[in-house]
Amino acid sequence: MRILGASAVFPPAWGYGGPPMTAHSLLKALKRQGHTVFAITTGDSERDGSPVLDHETEYDTVPVIYCSRGPQIIPFYSPRLKHEVAKRISAFDIAIIRSSWTYVGPAASAECRRRHVPYLAYPEGTFDRWPLGQKRLKKSVFWHLVDHRYFSNASAIVALTKSEAESIRQMGLRNRLEIIPNGIEVSDYAEGESRDALERRFPKLRGRLWVLFIGRIHPIKGLAQLVVAFARVHQHYPEALLVIAGPDEKGHRREIEALVQQHGLSNHVLFTGSVLGKEKVGLLQNADIFVLPSYSEGFPLAVLEALACKLPIVLTANCHVPEVAESCAGIEVRNSALELEKAICELLSDPLMRKQMGENGYRLVQERFTWDRIASMTTHLLVEVIG
Repeated sequence: MRILGASAVFPPAWGYGGPPMTAHSLLKALKRQGHTVFAITTGDSERDGSPVLDHETEYDTVPVIYCSRGPQIIPFYSPRLKHEVAKRISAFDIAIIRSSWTYVGPAASAECRRRHVPYLAYPEGTFDRWPLGQKRLKKSVFWHLVDHRYFSNASAIVALTKSEAESIRQMGLRNRLEIIPNGIEVSDYAEGESRDALERRFPKLRGRLWVLFIGRIHPIKGLAQLVVAFARVHQHYPEALLVIAGPDEKGHRREIEALVQQHGLSNHVLFTGSVLGKEKVGLLQNADIFVLPSYSEGFPLAVLEALACKLPIVLTANCHVPEVAESCAGIEVRNSALELEKAICELLSDPLMRKQMGENGYRLVQERFTWDRIASMTTHLLVEVIG
């Protein structure tokens, strides 16, 4: 099968969180299963390190073209992307479009319709209540003028979770809907930096219990309530250290740092900045607990990464990964500082529970969330759509 992938972002644009990695990883897994794949995305050499603009290149086995962006009158506006899709789409059997509230979805889907090529649409969690509430008026206008046509004409919409499927129906979309989660390459998480190396780089880590968060430092991630919860945790476990690893977004880190100082936690919270590769894997392998207190997630890659590193998890129900609690791989809580505190303290008090949850989580990710399994589910859908 010949599959074109269109997305707003693609590696190495790691500052956008999970979407670049999932856009690439699915195409890579589909190629491994014998399909022909090609990616068209947008790029900005200065902002996100896109290696080559407006010429074919390759990223980790996947052929790709990074299209230069124009004036951002619409997010990820790129006339070059529309041109490249128009030029190439007739050579493909189907397209996978990962976009919402950007130029990419409407532009790529319009070219698919013009040439009668079916496409799958991935909203990637953006129809959840919390993100919909941000810039509500602009999104309402954009939906009625632009995005509704893109989604309503898709041969199928792919939801990452059951909760997202319900959100998609609440948007009034009635076309075919399938639930296919994101995945992970478990082998990528087998080898990380040693604890000694990490402690040399970040001396605060020495002799501490690590409570780890990895993700964008953005209000949607719930870090403010995590700091409040950790202030209480610290009273019971003064040896615990909250490790916040990830890029700042829109200056939110300053707000969290001020909150840390307000609670007298400056010596008990570590901001590492962005972490990638073996440094990130090392943090996951050596941490004691992973915490994701988000108000909304599509399907959080960070949770899969923690599972792959046998790390017990505390996460909010709004992360939409009920499998974690169902498999006894972690504790699911409501968006409450008190509930976060209780769950973190429960795990810190019981090393045997942490170890067993870690083993359960590793088994869960191996059985249900490898990219090969996700690619097989996607192939089945693609074959049915093409007919």
